[in-house]
Amino acid sequence: MTTTSSALESYRGSHASEGYGGHYDGTYRQGYYHYQWEYLEKPLLKSVFAAIPNRASKDYLDFACGTGRIISVGAGLFRSATGVDISESMLREARGKADTAEFIQRDITREPLDRQFDVITAFRFFLNAEPELSSAVLRELHARLKPDGLLIANIHMNSASVTGLAYRLRNAFAGRTIAKVRSLADFTRQLDEHGFRIVQIHWYSVLPRTGWRLGWIPKYLMKPVEAMARRVPGFMRFSQSFLLVCEKAAP
Repeated sequence: MTTTSSALESYRGSHASEGYGGHYDGTYRQGYYHYQWEYLEKPLLKSVFAAIPNRASKDYLDFACGTGRIISVGAGLFRSATGVDISESMLREARGKADTAEFIQRDITREPLDRQFDVITAFRFFLNAEPELSSAVLRELHARLKPDGLLIANIHMNSASVTGLAYRLRNAFAGRTIAKVRSLADFTRQLDEHGFRIVQIHWYSVLPRTGWRLGWIPKYLMKPVEAMARRVPGFMRFSQSFLLVCEKAAP
């Protein structure tokens, strides 16, 4: 099915409403996503950043930086840190988390940035964005990445996870997409089409999403479940999320 321009606009503007930044930031103050970030995502991101050689001489961009979770980790590790987002409401929250970073309110698919970066992160974007918008962003990120640069991106609802399977079944019964999922194979194809070569795959978050009423469960079970899953060969492929580190290649 072809995505209409109005549908594209709906995602571009979905997080841009006044006050949405504070609402979105609250998602990470408690419950499943809070513990996923504190226990799994933040340590993983720190380890990926730590493995980048000569970080102090590199320039870093966080695309769709939102309320600043990701850039708050990277801001002190690189020569410069820049966050870009379409939503001023989101950026107001982000500025309080990384005061050494530069923040730009812009849709880079319509008004490109004028410089290149060594490292670019893009979290929680390529699942939700429509295919045409995802492709437009990947083309621009490829152009903004230096020849030896890295793109670090994640998918936060793996289609092979327990929750991902439940979402696929629900979508099938409804005859429409209620909740989006993506597979590694699908995202790999899109990255390859736009000149990115995957060099690392990190699976994480095996514990299924518990919902708000059971938001206390991850506090006690997320880390032990993750540790047990890592002992079983191949089991991490059923994680809810995965993070990819990609090199720039020819488009």
